[in-house]
Amino acid sequence: MLEKLRISLIFINLVLLKSLSLNHRMHNLYTKFVRILEICK
Repeated sequence: MLEKLRISLIFINLVLLKSLSLNHRMHNLYTKFVRILEICK
């Protein structure tokens, strides 16, 4: 489970790096994902 979360986080980071300047919504999605991760801890 934790490994899947880590892979997802890496994937989202890559997507974010590529599209942050183009798509601001991705940043919102990323922040929500990080909040979910914080809750899971």
